[in-house]
Amino acid sequence: MKLQKLSITGSGIVLISMLLSFVSIWQVKNAYDAANIAQENRQSAMNTVNDFRLQMYQLNKMLTAYISTAEPKYLLYYYDSLAIQDGIKAPPKLYKSSIYWDQVIAEEILHVMPNRGTSLSIATKMKQQKFSYAELNTLKNIFSITQKTKKIEQIAFAATQGLYDSKNKRFVEDGHADLKFAASLIYGKEYRILNSQLSQEIDKLVVQTDNRTHKMVITATTQLSHWLSLAIIFIVLTVLVTLGFLLMFKKVILSPIDRLTNATTNIAHGDYRFRLDPSQWLVELKQLGLTFNLMAEDIANDISNREKNRLELEEAKKIAENATKAKSMFLANMSHEIRTPMNAIIGMSYLALQSDLNPKQKEFIEQVNFSAKSLLGIINDLLDFSKIEAGKMTIETLPFNLNEFLQNTIKLHQYQADEKEIILNYERENSSVLNDATVVIGDTLRISQILNNLLSNAIKFTHQGYVKLSTRTYTVDEKNIRVCFTVEDSGIGMNEEQQSRLFQEFSQANSSTTRHYGGTGLGLAISKNLAELMDGSIKVESEEKKGSKFILELPFEISLINQDSLILQSGHNNVQEINAKINIHETTDVDCKDLFVKNNDSILWLNEFKQLLEESDFDAIELWESNKQSLENKLGNEKIKKISKALVNFDFQNAIILIKETTL
Repeated sequence: MKLQKLSITGSGIVLISMLLSFVSIWQVKNAYDAANIAQENRQSAMNTVNDFRLQMYQLNKMLTAYISTAEPKYLLYYYDSLAIQDGIKAPPKLYKSSIYWDQVIAEEILHVMPNRGTSLSIATKMKQQKFSYAELNTLKNIFSITQKTKKIEQIAFAATQGLYDSKNKRFVEDGHADLKFAASLIYGKEYRILNSQLSQEIDKLVVQTDNRTHKMVITATTQLSHWLSLAIIFIVLTVLVTLGFLLMFKKVILSPIDRLTNATTNIAHGDYRFRLDPSQWLVELKQLGLTFNLMAEDIANDISNREKNRLELEEAKKIAENATKAKSMFLANMSHEIRTPMNAIIGMSYLALQSDLNPKQKEFIEQVNFSAKSLLGIINDLLDFSKIEAGKMTIETLPFNLNEFLQNTIKLHQYQADEKEIILNYERENSSVLNDATVVIGDTLRISQILNNLLSNAIKFTHQGYVKLSTRTYTVDEKNIRVCFTVEDSGIGMNEEQQSRLFQEFSQANSSTTRHYGGTGLGLAISKNLAELMDGSIKVESEEKKGSKFILELPFEISLINQDSLILQSGHNNVQEINAKINIHETTDVDCKDLFVKNNDSILWLNEFKQLLEESDFDAIELWESNKQSLENKLGNEKIKKISKALVNFDFQNAIILIKETTL
């Protein structure tokens, strides 16, 4: 039997039984509502006829009171009660037929009829409540008898008021009250017979109403009991069918699935000889069991080959790791070996440019200096890329003033922008978090590397217009912020296809970029990797011929050391003074020796000096020669000689290592 057929059949039976249960429950609800309605109708009908009987009794009571006392108020009460019963007038406020007139006669409440309004007559009420034809016919007989009694009552009322001549048996306008005659009419045989007939008809109406409504209630209750029994039967049937289907489901579906689960567990534990016997299973599960057996057979056959492949892969992995290690060592050694002579070329060309040269010679030396710096930049990119690829790139976490750092970064590129007559701006968002005194923790070297790359590219690819560095700060919590650095230019821009490969290694916007502008295509790839190493991100927004916008987002921890603390640690009262005296791009003619002796800021000076060496700035050699004597107490004679020797040989990397040993 197929699983589909079994599931359809079982589901159909369960659904049918559930549907029958639902229908029966719905009918139970309807029958229950009908029983409630019948009971309410019975109560309402009985209240109506009982009120009617009570009203007739009250009318008779007020009639006798008037005939006995001749007080006009009883006549007024009589006619008002009759008008309410006939629906001619609206009942008074708080009117309740069972007690109202007794309270009025006892003068417990004041009788005041509304000026306007009507009420439903007894006949209208009965029709609205759907009284039977027999009941309405009885009511008709009651009204007929009432009309006869009213004629006698009118004569009695007139005799009481002196408006009826009992001798001539006619109504007069000016007569004498004859209470005795009025009483003889009310207590006479004819009136008593009519009252007896009226009482009988009212009792008959009550019995008819009671029988009819009782029958309605019995019918509704019987239907409720009938549907309730059916609902219980269908619910029990649904439960039995569902249980039966579940038991069958467990036997023909869950049991085989359990066996399959156990089989997979055995296979997972390495017992590849385990097999299933699906001969008695459903067609689909049988096919699944046979497929499982084939799979287990294939696994058993392939396991030896996989083990062999694993050993081969391990061997290949070792070979690849050794090759990678050798490549990294070769690249590191070669880059170091190449950078030493390159630094010498850059240094010698720099010194040559300081001497007297004719224009032709100066042009040649400038070309040599520029080419050597370009080649050194390529070597540095290759080394950084190799470190990132090998996972050996480390990120430092040191406190620094972010605003001053960005201002200095802009100053490094001002000359390049001025040469191309491009506007270079730095815009900072007004923020209470990022201000002139904000100190954050991060790696200034790597952040500078990214921003320098973005700014250099922006200036390189912008022929006219502007390049702008802007920042926006987002607060994460009390100790952490995220800063969004945006480098925007009005340069040549890029299309979407060029942007898609922009951050790939050894890739540029198009093939002509290298020819026109130079570069290896590593700068942005390295910048992207550095941003990710600092838990940040970098992206680009650009439109061809309309400029580009590079967005760098980095997290920073707000340092507990504020700007004033940095000043106190270095022994200065003015941060701008320190930057001005240390920054080689602004103060090449400042004698820093007095500064050291006076303020003892050698550590800060060495950190700034190290940054100049990392940027391969050859003004650092002259600065070192001017100030090395002031550093003897801090570095010692031996280390001064080693650093001087490294700088003479233009071995900036070795000098950086020696300075790091001191500042750590």
